[in-house]
Amino acid sequence: MAITLSTTFTDNLLGHGDVTVADQIGGGTLILYGSGSSPPAGPNEGPVGTVIATFTFSAATAQGTPAAGSMTLAFAATTVVASGSATADYFRILNSGSTALIQGSVGLSASDWNLSSIVINSGDNVAITGTPTISWVVS
Repeated sequence: MAITLSTTFTDNLLGHGDVTVADQIGGGTLILYGSGSSPPAGPNEGPVGTVIATFTFSAATAQGTPAAGSMTLAFAATTVVASGSATADYFRILNSGSTALIQGSVGLSASDWNLSSIVINSGDNVAITGTPTISWVVS
């Protein structure tokens, strides 16, 4: 699965340029899911499966400054306690109004978000390590 963008997200980016990625994700969430079989086609469809863990983005003003198609992401906490048990296979980024903006794959390698283990149990710590970034290919 490749990263897919919602209509809301792309419409805001294609608008007048005054709604930045940081504005859209600030105060929103990154949710890790286990679909149980097959993730939805993209963020315009409803979520399926189990919510495994939820990370909250810091405010828009705390997000990194974009450069060369990449931006550092800031979270309120980079370690959270899993709320559900499942095998993680996709994630979504939601804005502060809970509208899904971005969906991507989760796996052990060659995924949009690579984890050290995709089998997560309720009560486990789930951590984002390193410097989390969001990037687009710029040519």
